[in-house]
Amino acid sequence: MNKEGVALIGLLYNLENVIPDYPEEIRKIWSELSEDNEFPRVLEIAKEAWEIASASKPKAPNKRLRCIFSDVSIDEKEKPIPKYYQIRKLEFDKFPVLSENEEISPGEIDSLLKDLKEEFKKVKSSFNSILTLFEKYFTFFPASEDVSLYDQMKLTSAITLAIYNRRKETWRDGGEFLLIGADFSGIQDFIYTINMRGALKHLRARSTYLDLISWDIVMEILEELNLTRANLIYNGGGSFTIIAQNTEEAVEKLEKIRNEVVKWLYDEFNGKLYIAIDWIEATRSELKEFKKGSISLWTALKDRVNERKVRKFEEIIGDDFFIDRSGVAKRHECDVCRKQISEVIPKRDPQTGEAELNLCHTCAFLLELGKHLPYVTGFARIPKRKEDKLISEWKKKKLKMPFSSFYFIKDDSEAFILWSSGATLLMSEEPFRIREFDAIPYIVADYAKKVEEEVEENGKKEIKKHIITFEGLAENSLGAERIGVLRADVDNLGLIFARGLKNPVPARVSMLSRLMDYFFKGYLNEIIKGSFDELLPKDIPRLCKDNDEANIVVVYAGGDDLFIVGSWDEVFNLAFKVRELFKLYTGGNPSVTLSAGLGFFDENYPLARMAETTKDRLETAKDEGKNRISLLERRRVDRGKFPEHAKRHKISYGWDEYKGLWAKYVPRVYDGRKLKVSKSLLWKILQAQELYVMNPMSISWNYILAYYLSRNNAEELFKELLVLDVSKVKNYEPQEIYFVDGILKVLLFAVRGWRT
Repeated sequence: MNKEGVALIGLLYNLENVIPDYPEEIRKIWSELSEDNEFPRVLEIAKEAWEIASASKPKAPNKRLRCIFSDVSIDEKEKPIPKYYQIRKLEFDKFPVLSENEEISPGEIDSLLKDLKEEFKKVKSSFNSILTLFEKYFTFFPASEDVSLYDQMKLTSAITLAIYNRRKETWRDGGEFLLIGADFSGIQDFIYTINMRGALKHLRARSTYLDLISWDIVMEILEELNLTRANLIYNGGGSFTIIAQNTEEAVEKLEKIRNEVVKWLYDEFNGKLYIAIDWIEATRSELKEFKKGSISLWTALKDRVNERKVRKFEEIIGDDFFIDRSGVAKRHECDVCRKQISEVIPKRDPQTGEAELNLCHTCAFLLELGKHLPYVTGFARIPKRKEDKLISEWKKKKLKMPFSSFYFIKDDSEAFILWSSGATLLMSEEPFRIREFDAIPYIVADYAKKVEEEVEENGKKEIKKHIITFEGLAENSLGAERIGVLRADVDNLGLIFARGLKNPVPARVSMLSRLMDYFFKGYLNEIIKGSFDELLPKDIPRLCKDNDEANIVVVYAGGDDLFIVGSWDEVFNLAFKVRELFKLYTGGNPSVTLSAGLGFFDENYPLARMAETTKDRLETAKDEGKNRISLLERRRVDRGKFPEHAKRHKISYGWDEYKGLWAKYVPRVYDGRKLKVSKSLLWKILQAQELYVMNPMSISWNYILAYYLSRNNAEELFKELLVLDVSKVKNYEPQEIYFVDGILKVLLFAVRGWRT
């Protein structure tokens, strides 16, 4: 039996016990599978696999699926009230609002199954298409009270195939399974350290390129180890996890793939980009409990991968390691990535069209990809051995990878041509739609403000769209013309997976990682568009501006983090929208929180410095307690002179702390368009705040502030700032005046009154 047949038996096993009224087409597929001589043996394996994937027994649902985030608890933090998913399709333009009601409403299941039966008629019986459809319909459907039917089916399929493969290969000690992990290092330098004015579209292309490299490696491993996409537990954020059989053949192929990838990355990026690929063995009981000894399999695998990361490129170090493999002297330097190359490709600057750039082959293609990204609906992967089938027109669009070439797709007709040539397709437009060809959902947060311009090609003028420039984002800002940069990620992610999830069976670990990833990859586009604004609280910090389309560009989002640029005021608004909706998405669990670093920059400020500054602010927010945001440049209390004060005077703000300050002060001084008080008064308050920070033991700031407020008849307006709390003085805690700069500076930005 081929791998798709084995995987399908694992996928469909026990479906009738959960959904007796499943589509007739599935019965036909099951009947065809049962005619194979190996069917009884594979069915027994599937039974074992179901039990390993989850400790819960299958049953028809009478309760809704409990939110996976409701089952996360770190230390002794307050546990949230359990929340439940409505039984519905996975659609990224519909936010999964949670409910405390666990009872299934009349018609919920019937409505879902009716749509499933109708859409299943379009399926061509391919494993990928069936898996895609099940993800769409069964992500929020319970296999048991705490496991989604999709994740249960997917993991059962993966484990079934791993056991089946092992029985046909040479066994290794340590257990039946391999848990394969990988993690990139050098991403920061690769994506953000580029020497190019107006590099926003190139930035998006580099982020996409890195993601496709990861997909190429994943697909090579799946193909070589005779696995399916169900065996891919996670792929995002520069890392991936795969479950496979523990055999001599599997390990030999993994070592070969690892060596080829590392060599390719070293040659292609001059040693600046590396991926650590490693694996651990697991017995059935270890996989079922997702533990190895006293630690989780997740932690054990991460530790193994991190050990390899500190020994970069040891896979290829040998006598010829430092020999120039190109065979010729590298006399040129790429103007974008600074790679030393033997041959350059001249290209015009995409923004000005004036200065000619000398580029390496990769940067030349990425420049081209950046221009086409606004139109791209997916990508096609063709192994190098199959490329001779392609017509020359397609060969011009090739992006070389370690094991294949990727081609960008603009519509379904192009996709069909490439699929007919043997390509594996990743479709980002309507990723869960069943098409005439087989495709893998490529879920990506790719929102980017697009602008139109008239261009002339071959003597003809036409209107073309391209991604907005940094200059355009700055010009579209409210008040000060600045770029906003936001970096954010989930707090304590390692702890959440290591010991935060109760009952960490494989299906639940898969569900947790997938739904965490989908908040950033799947729902973020719609968050930016404002599709879920009606779910936001009324007191959320927000600057008003009229525009139909958000001036935002997602550089990267996935896994547990994001990097976004845009008009500064819209990025400011977005930071708080993302936090509030993430809180809603996770059921308000205090163990699952988000921290962020935010900065506003001149359009000509070096990109790498923007990335570094916001990274430092993100780290500050985490170091100061997590679930916080660090924004703007705030002066620190001198640690040498006032060590106790410095400990308690944090640079970052708690999200709710900032929201409270915003609600308290902004309505008093700002009407959404202009200030209600003079700018000079706000500057005087900031001067008093600066005096306080310079010496929190002194009260001179209080006298000066009282004088300023009195002269402007504003004592009542800012009465809280005049309070000198003696208990706070004794305990080295900050006075109210300390916090106000993070509010007032934003308002001065909004009325063009402040410059860095």
